[in-house]
Amino acid sequence: MQEAIIVIVAAVIAIAGFISYKRYTKGSSCCGELEKAEKSISVKGRKKSEYPYKTELSISGMTCINCARRIENALNRSEDILAKVDLGKNLAYIRTKNEPDVKKLCSTIAEAGYGAKLKR
Repeated sequence: MQEAIIVIVAAVIAIAGFISYKRYTKGSSCCGELEKAEKSISVKGRKKSEYPYKTELSISGMTCINCARRIENALNRSEDILAKVDLGKNLAYIRTKNEPDVKKLCSTIAEAGYGAKLKR
């Protein structure tokens, strides 16, 4: 009886390891299995001097580099925004040409599927 329990536990551990390995090598569950990574949007004007206003937003719901890239792309689609997202710190560093509308920035991030609030 003990041998059967040991075999069952070993099988469960092996299956869990295999599933984890597939997620690690094929993509995480947050971004979909086998989904291609989203390409970064290229911002035309990259001179920081053109973007005098700075805002930092705390981001929630981000779990991988693809999440960070989605948020960056959502923000950088606007012509007057230059954004960089730090996955490790869960922060979005945003520079704008005009006075930033924090509600609009948070709404843009929410539309991408993540939470955001002004960093205090």
